[in-house]
Amino acid sequence: MDQNITWVPQGSILGPLLFLLYFNDFPRLLNVKALPILFADDTSILITSPNSNQLQSDLNIVFAQLNKWFKSNLQFFNSDKINFIQFNNASKCTSVAEIKYEDEQISIANETKFLGLYINDNLSWKTHIESIKNKLSSVCYVVRLVKQYVTANALKVIYYSYFHSIMTYG
Repeated sequence: MDQNITWVPQGSILGPLLFLLYFNDFPRLLNVKALPILFADDTSILITSPNSNQLQSDLNIVFAQLNKWFKSNLQFFNSDKINFIQFNNASKCTSVAEIKYEDEQISIANETKFLGLYINDNLSWKTHIESIKNKLSSVCYVVRLVKQYVTANALKVIYYSYFHSIMTYG
């Protein structure tokens, strides 16, 4: 079967426009089983269920709907970018046996990056704090390095541009 595939370079101005054109009907696809979250060219799907059996059933239904939509729109999942994370609390930990998309096993992750924030399956901030700690350390080094060469106002600009923006995001 000869199939024409058109690629858009990463960061292209066409990317967001084509994303909106292709995915405009996507949120209506999942009905009440799931909540899609679309931001720029990232898509996340939230599914909540009262128990593991219902979650497994809902996952199967949602993935069947996704499969049908993607095929009918000549789209595909990038399996390298698919993450499944199941949020648990300390007193009630359940697990899903197996998640597949087109006979390909989807691995369960303990943590993932969501809109620039690192989250884990216990919803703790530990991973995110570790990631910004290194960034903030680098900013502190730069501020110490340049403080003898720039004015106090320039240092404030550096602080608000780098340190403050990292601390306040999320």
